[in-house]
Amino acid sequence: MDSSVRDDLDAGAVLVTLETRESGHGGICRANGELRFGLIEEILSCGLSADQLLFEAPTMELQSYFIRRIGTNVNLGNIAANDTISLETIRLGLRSETLHSFEPSEIDESARLRA
Repeated sequence: MDSSVRDDLDAGAVLVTLETRESGHGGICRANGELRFGLIEEILSCGLSADQLLFEAPTMELQSYFIRRIGTNVNLGNIAANDTISLETIRLGLRSETLHSFEPSEIDESARLRA
């Protein structure tokens, strides 16, 4: 998989999308909705910058995972318009899924950068 991502970047892509369906099934997720953790780790460990990747994360569970695994500025896509405020609260560490993940200084810096 990492060679496919590299091929896309070598061909001029600025951002490579790792897809899943809106239901959270298929692509980087298994048919039962479980994230393909091994695939994600393989891609992240091959020396690519996470800034070059856009992870489709239509569910709150996937959004929380990628924010905890990669960081608050992870590129996320396939987000329903109604979910953008919830996603932002996850990024800021204001929801139970991520509240314990951040030091107060990280939350302050993240809020300052978004202002």
